[in-house]
Formats: sequence, C-alpha cells, structure tokens
Amino acid sequence: MKKYRFRWRIFTSLALFIGTMVVTVSGIALYVAPHHRIANEMGWTLLFLDQGQWWDLHLTSMIVFMLAFGFHLFKFNWRAFLHYMGRKTKGAIRHPVELLVSVLLTVILIWSTLANWAVTNWVLDLHKWMRAEYVESWQEWRAEKYGDG
Repeated sequence: MKKYRFRWRIFTSLALFIGTMVVTVSGIALYVAPHHRIANEMGWTLLFLDQGQWWDLHLTSMIVFMLAFGFHLFKFNWRAFLHYMGRKTKGAIRHPVELLVSVLLTVILIWSTLANWAVTNWVLDLHKWMRAEYVESWQEWRAEKYGDG
C-alpha cells in the first residue's frame, strides 16, 4: 500500500484561493457596513455576523493569507519570480514592460485614491453615501425606539 504524501504546493495554492475568497467577502461586508457605533446600537448583521465579527474574520484571514502568500512565493515560486525579474548573468530585467505597467498601475491607483481623482472617487463616494444612508436609518430607528427626534 502506498503511503500518503502531503502536497504542500497544492495546500498552499488552495489556501491562497480560499483566503482570497474569505478576505474578499469580509472586505465587501465591511464596505457595506454602517459606522461601528451605529452597527452596534442597531444590531446590524450580515450573514449572521456582526461588524466586529467581520473585522475579526477579515484581519485573521488576512494574516493567514499573507503567510500562505509568503510560503507560495519563497518556497515554491522564488526561482520563477527571480526569472521574471532578470537574468543572473546579464543583470537585465527580463520583462521590463510588464514590470513597468504593474508599478505604474499601482502608483496610479494609490495616487488617485489619495488625490480623490474620479478614477477611484466613485468607490469612496459610494461608501460614504451608504454610510450616510445608515446614519439616516439609524436616526429614524432611534427616534422610533426612544421617542427622540
């Protein structure tokens, strides 16, 4: 009978995929969630989890995702990564166009977010609008519950 051998490469790839799904879903939940105080007072939940639980899930799964990513890069794909970055003998970058486009897109995304450019502004504006709607709903809920208003 053949002895089972645990395959770390398969495990790491599956952990990265599952981690990506968990971080994505928890990120979406936190994106649509109201302010923490309002969420707590109203008892806001999404898929049976409150905002604090979504934060905990997001942070812990992000750490696991980062560990799996590090293992994936340094254990299984370091040579391929170095191959993409350049040749040992000539010291030249092998794929300069892809590297440049990746860096430029990242810089544009960061810059446009911090500068409130229209490229990313709509994502932030939608988030602010949803939060404002929660505040309005919370005020109505509070007025009904406590009779103030």
